[in-house]
Amino acid sequence: MTGIDLAELSTWQRIRRYAVPEWMIEECAQRQRANDWRGACAAGRIDLGFDLAEVADQFGADTAERIEVELSLLAPDLLRWHLPRALGGRTSLATDQRWVLSLLPDRLTDDTPLLSVRLPSTVDGSQRLRLDLLDSSAKGHAIYDLPPYLWSVEHVELLRYAYGGSAERLPRFDPDGTPLPVAEFAEKFDPTDRASQCEAVLRRLHEGEFLEAWRLAGVDFDPTPADGTPHYESQERALVEYPYHLTLLPYEADRLATRYGSPTSVVNVDWGVRVKLDMTDRDRPRASLVKRKRDDRQIGSVVSRRPPDLDLLWHELITPEELHPLVRHALFPVLSENASPEPIPPAEVPVRVRCRSEWHTVEYREGKLDTPSHTPEEAQREQVLRSLGGQVTGCFAIQHRWTSGRGRLPRQLRQQRQDILQRVLHGGSRTLLPLLDTGMDPHLRDGRGRSLLHHLRAMDHTEVLPRLLAAGLAIDTPDAKGRTPLSVAVGDVGSLELVRALLENGADPNAKDHEGMSPFELAYYKSGAEYYDDDDEDREDSAIGRIYHLLKEWTAR
Repeated sequence: MTGIDLAELSTWQRIRRYAVPEWMIEECAQRQRANDWRGACAAGRIDLGFDLAEVADQFGADTAERIEVELSLLAPDLLRWHLPRALGGRTSLATDQRWVLSLLPDRLTDDTPLLSVRLPSTVDGSQRLRLDLLDSSAKGHAIYDLPPYLWSVEHVELLRYAYGGSAERLPRFDPDGTPLPVAEFAEKFDPTDRASQCEAVLRRLHEGEFLEAWRLAGVDFDPTPADGTPHYESQERALVEYPYHLTLLPYEADRLATRYGSPTSVVNVDWGVRVKLDMTDRDRPRASLVKRKRDDRQIGSVVSRRPPDLDLLWHELITPEELHPLVRHALFPVLSENASPEPIPPAEVPVRVRCRSEWHTVEYREGKLDTPSHTPEEAQREQVLRSLGGQVTGCFAIQHRWTSGRGRLPRQLRQQRQDILQRVLHGGSRTLLPLLDTGMDPHLRDGRGRSLLHHLRAMDHTEVLPRLLAAGLAIDTPDAKGRTPLSVAVGDVGSLELVRALLENGADPNAKDHEGMSPFELAYYKSGAEYYDDDDEDREDSAIGRIYHLLKEWTAR
């Protein structure tokens, strides 16, 4: 079907497997039932960037009460489920975006403080979210408004309607969730079956009838290229291939027009290709191609693109039982309401390895790589040989690659390693510490040669750093490019507290990587220190500016 990128869909399949762990869903639900929104946010790895008492002092008690109601209805795990992802093979959240989370139904006045969520700054770093307040007049290329049905427990039942469903079924599916082939999609809109409109639109897109698809969605589309934009043929290709959620777009544009008082909003289809929806005539919205403007009110990809859950279900890459429980109940109420099954880890299947002149097995078992074909004495001899500079082969070479990150592992072991690192990325120390407690080898490295110390920015370093150092990991252990954990923390703009903790435990701010760059030099470069005076307040107030200042003081000791 048009607009489906199977490689991207494979990434979404992994996102659904790892990004919102089962324990997080269960703990958030428990805290929600106990009316403990703070506990729910903690379980959902969300930090609060403001104090309600200070909000009351600055904006009034009514504003603080309204925001607290929104916090009480926020399902952190549901929010995390629906937020945009970096994609491109990565399961991590999209970066440097802010999404408004507001239940205010009417026209917003200027300077209205709105609850918002801030996404991480890097794809490899912490997946923690942060709740802040955002002025209602703020807009830009990375500020969006998230509809309540994607984050509020009180509104999630509207998800079925937003996805084009009727009382009986969702578009593309039977009531029990069985996918329908394109040939069985409705050919035209049947007023008695709302799902038929979405199917008719999808059928037109599948058949290449782009303008007719927009018309069936209730929007008049003018394909005339805007001045100064890419050639029409490239625009047309992008417009046809974009996985539109066409039947939702006019409703979302209308919601934003009502809320912000401007009749227009923009969908970023591709680089240089933008569609403006104009709701001046709400009975017949219009769409056209426009150039980008910084003050455009944007419809985020979470709303403008087809829901990945429906594409995953339609391609049978997941089952309804694997959906978030709130999502499953909203989309398929006839199915069981039991909690989602615990994610199944990759099977610990023995891997066959050519060792000397025989075939042996290597097993990933209880967090460690085991070589059952060899005695402890043989393993000790190989360790001595390697320490003396000798070359190890066979089973022991595989074991060495597991802990060094150098060399290629068999596919099954790469999957095991990826499974561990994905769980740690999305679960942080809440996931890693129990793994260490049950015997996981702390010397594991990823395909870039990075140790768990290099991944500290994804975890609570106050808990994990002492454990890893006690297990024998060297504070300045390099990755495949010679970068130390401190260098990675600086390069990916980790927290100031993490950088300080690494320094206090002996990390060298002058350790050079393979390109001759030290953590201190990297901070100098990234902070723009060469372009600013030492007392420049803007640089000092930035995260990387504070890190550079700390490293500068440290190296001067």
